Amino acid sequence: MDHLLEVAAFLIYAWRVALSAAAGAVIALALKSIFPSLPAGALFTLVFAATSIGVVWNVAVVSARDAAAGRAQPQISRLVAFLGVALIGGVWGGLTEAALGATAALAITAIGPWLLGPVFAAISKQPLRVGSVAFAMFAAVLGFVTPHAISALFQFAEA
Repeated sequence: MDHLLEVAAFLIYAWRVALSAAAGAVIALALKSIFPSLPAGALFTLVFAATSIGVVWNVAVVSARDAAAGRAQPQISRLVAFLGVALIGGVWGGLTEAALGATAALAITAIGPWLLGPVFAAISKQPLRVGSVAFAMFAAVLGFVTPHAISALFQFAEA
């Protein structure tokens, strides 16, 4: 019963995330019915992208509400931000690689922060800093490359 209450509280608090994920799932199902040959990785990537948009939307609204109420924004260290973006880059790159192949996934992971940075700046109404976008790109690419590097090290050690 407690788990149901936690899910209900999440849906009430972060309904934007749930709405975006549901919309992504509906679009993915519609695309699968129209194009049956679409791989599951591409559809899962679509749902993941829609959910990510919902997270950005929810964070922007909650941050604006906190700023209007006079609450201070928590400061996140550069290391924690780097590790978080590297994790996102690894997950996003892995999903994209499953759908499109390694070269396209690396290109999308590298270009993604440059495309999404202006969108996030417009949503959050904060100036876009080139250094922050370059930081996000480097962390995302490193997150994407890390599993490949670990795999290569294990293959080298076995040889």
